[in-house]
Amino acid sequence: MPRRPARLLSVAASRRRASQHLYWLGAAITVVALAGSLAIVSPAAAAPAATNITILSAGPDNAGDPYDLTVVADDGNGLTIQTMIATVYSASNQLVATVPMSPQSVANPASQTWTATNPIPEAQLPAGAYTVMAAATDANEPANPPQSAQQQLLSFSYTTDSLTVTPTPPAVTQGSQNVTFSGTLTGTAPGGTPVGIANAPVNLSGAANNPVATTGSDGSFSYQAAGVTPGTYTFSVAATSTYPAATGSAPVTAQQAVTSINVAATPTTVTEGKQTVTFSGSVSVTPPPPATQTAVGIGSGIPIYLNGSSTAVTQTTDANGDFSYTATGVQPGTYTFSVNQSTEGLYSGASKDASVGAQAAPTTIAITPNPAVLTFGSPNALLTGTVTALPQGSSTAVAVPNAPVYLNGSASPVTTTNSSGHFSYTATGVTADTTDTFSVPASLADLYSGSSGAVPINVDPGTTAMTVTANPPDINLGTSKVTFTGTVSVTPFGSTTAQGAGTGIPVYLSVGNGSASQVTTTDDSAGDFTYTATGIKQAADYDFSVKATTLSTAASKSIAIGQNQVQSTLTVTPTPASVTEGSQTITFSGQLTGVSPSGGPAVAIQKAPVELSVNGKAATQIATTDANGDFTYTVSGISQKSAYDFSVAASATYTAATDDIAVPVDQARTRISHIKVAPAHLKYGQNATLRATVQYLNGTTWTALPRTAVHLAEGKTRLKTVTTARDGAFSVTLPSTHGPGWTATVNTGRLTLQTSAMGNLSIALPLTVKSFSARLGTDDKVSATGCVEVTSPAGHAPQTSVTVQYSARGHGQWKRLGALPLHSESRKFRSCPGADESYFGGALKAQLANAY
Repeated sequence: MPRRPARLLSVAASRRRASQHLYWLGAAITVVALAGSLAIVSPAAAAPAATNITILSAGPDNAGDPYDLTVVADDGNGLTIQTMIATVYSASNQLVATVPMSPQSVANPASQTWTATNPIPEAQLPAGAYTVMAAATDANEPANPPQSAQQQLLSFSYTTDSLTVTPTPPAVTQGSQNVTFSGTLTGTAPGGTPVGIANAPVNLSGAANNPVATTGSDGSFSYQAAGVTPGTYTFSVAATSTYPAATGSAPVTAQQAVTSINVAATPTTVTEGKQTVTFSGSVSVTPPPPATQTAVGIGSGIPIYLNGSSTAVTQTTDANGDFSYTATGVQPGTYTFSVNQSTEGLYSGASKDASVGAQAAPTTIAITPNPAVLTFGSPNALLTGTVTALPQGSSTAVAVPNAPVYLNGSASPVTTTNSSGHFSYTATGVTADTTDTFSVPASLADLYSGSSGAVPINVDPGTTAMTVTANPPDINLGTSKVTFTGTVSVTPFGSTTAQGAGTGIPVYLSVGNGSASQVTTTDDSAGDFTYTATGIKQAADYDFSVKATTLSTAASKSIAIGQNQVQSTLTVTPTPASVTEGSQTITFSGQLTGVSPSGGPAVAIQKAPVELSVNGKAATQIATTDANGDFTYTVSGISQKSAYDFSVAASATYTAATDDIAVPVDQARTRISHIKVAPAHLKYGQNATLRATVQYLNGTTWTALPRTAVHLAEGKTRLKTVTTARDGAFSVTLPSTHGPGWTATVNTGRLTLQTSAMGNLSIALPLTVKSFSARLGTDDKVSATGCVEVTSPAGHAPQTSVTVQYSARGHGQWKRLGALPLHSESRKFRSCPGADESYFGGALKAQLANAY
């Protein structure tokens, strides 16, 4: 309550401060910003206006006509202006015009309009920038001296211009291509008439150097051009501040001159070895009327074409149109030289023929064979030749290039001479002495005559020899195949050195007195060959041979093969290597191999009887080796460590062999799983049922272990022994009177290890309350103490807690007040000393003032 007046007073004080603030703002004060600072200025009376005449503007009239000068003035005296004279000065401050002015609108003293009494002459005032001075008088400001003279700016440009160009002459032709272009540049100002624009640079589109001319005082210009071609020539003037841009075109046409060409060949005939000809000529043109009809040289740089080619062979060398072209490898015929029509239409096209004749040169063929005799190692003869011709009028023969060469009258040439007149041909497949004839026909162009030449080729075969070795030289069970390695060589005719017979020579074989058949071929340039005979069962003679060829004789070689015994080895592998519960079957995999006494790789021994002795007992045959020397044998139901001795007896083709295998026992891990006890919670004296499964580890899988004894105990009391069913499960009754702990044990077996499981029963023991007291304290708390005792023989003092409840009535609904922990420390609680007794005590918050 006392705080509220303070708040009200505070509000009232705030309102008084606001009132004072508003009163202060009511003062007549102005704040002005001046050059970055603030100044407080008191109001003051305005100064009186000056008594003078002010020129507001000077320039073209409302239509934009600069020659009709217009001036607007403000008479500060409030009077009508009586007289006005304007003067115009150039940019260099030279007087251009003095213009008397006449009133046009003077009703408003502050905006009086005066115009030029007479327009300024256009020639006197070309487009540009000017300064205007105006002097005016009224009744208060006399004219002498002028009371008002103020400077204004006047600037205008031509709104349109025109550029006209005329070529002289209007047409050009070959030999007459000089043209003079004449033109005029004019401009028009607003309200004016066209006038010439002086000192304007004139550009020509495409010119190498611009400008090409500058206009004179009347706007005219002239430009002389040489080598002009037909077309439209565009001249232009760039825009400036006083006139806009302008362009003008001048078309130049063409008149075609008549072209003629002359050409001659030196020499006029060619022969083989002399085919260089120089063609000389000239090209001239005759201009069209009205020019004088006199032929003149077409000029330099004109392309000359040969036989209609699109590529020029030469160009005229001087202004007279003369040209020269030297050609090599010329064939007899007609050569047409031409000039194409000018693309600009300055001259016409023309052509001229020059003829070249022929003289045939006598031809000779010389041929050499290499080697002169064909034998083994030299199966082909390289025939090389040269074709030459003796040119007419010369004592020195020359090579005949690119001439077709025919063999023995063939329909098509077999080769062609090169640039040096040489040719070569390889003779193959020659089986007897022969003679080849080569010929060259006469040139189709009559440059040389035809000729032929013969060359003999002789054939003599070489002497063939064979060498053969066998590996191994003797066979046995391990070497039923033999690899024969041999070489076929030939000594060429006339030589004492043998050389390899080469690849692909057929090699034949006969065994014993059998017929011969091809078994292989030589496989390299040395004449080497290999052949492997398989499945050899007895000793025999192996006869190898090769047949005669065109260049070699026949040859043969015989090899004798014997027989031996092999040293055998028996290897047996058990799978798996040991037995365990669930895996009591072993498969024995064996292999019998043999090695030759002379060494080499091991080979399989087939169809050999295999015997087995188990744990020292008499041996019996259990298998026979297959084609790979392999066998298998399976034994089931193995329950203990055993010795398996395998053996093979000796025979005529292999020795005896044995292999002893010991099969150990690997005891499997066991476990008791899937344990369930029901019921989960018992009262003392009640029985529980234990169900579980006994399993063993089979590889990576736990598998049921049937018909196995499980020994049960509870506390220190042995209960009974049960046997697992086919699925490894068992069931047993557990009493609750021997303590909570139970144990199940499976003892070690032949194939299994021991395992056990244990657990506790949840047993509710009978209790009695030996003492209890409670009281309510002054701090709203209930203090309670007491002692409880287990009444069963095997019981121990509980160590859980006691729940305390309360009710408003002695028999009414009981509600939980709280829990107090139980303690079994007999030395601390003397009133509750037994080992089967527990004491409790503590304080709980009260819920009712009066309760049970």
